[in-house]
Amino acid sequence: MITELVRKIFNCNNKHDAEEQLKETVSADTLSHPKLMGWLELNAEESMSYYDWPRSIHNKIRTTNPLERLNREIKRRTKVVSIFPDESSCLRLITALLVEVDDSWKSRKYVRPEFLIK
Repeated sequence: MITELVRKIFNCNNKHDAEEQLKETVSADTLSHPKLMGWLELNAEESMSYYDWPRSIHNKIRTTNPLERLNREIKRRTKVVSIFPDESSCLRLITALLVEVDDSWKSRKYVRPEFLIK
């Protein structure tokens, strides 16, 4: 039930509608889930910042999935080594991985540059 309510907030077409949905959700469920609704009221605004960008890129910037995928890849690569002789060797491996990822992402047009200029 809570998931559906929160999903309604983040599936709105614009920021104004999302803020209205947030107000409705918080006022409707404050009695049954006071801590959660208090937290949601304080923190949802930060999560709605993607509404400030063009609608065409919302699905690319509203989640942290790419970052989470990168963290899993770093974990997978460092787990293979298991024991690093020192901190700098671990840093070299992670840096090499990040350079590799950066090179592969440079060729992609994940978000077009004209959307980054406000």
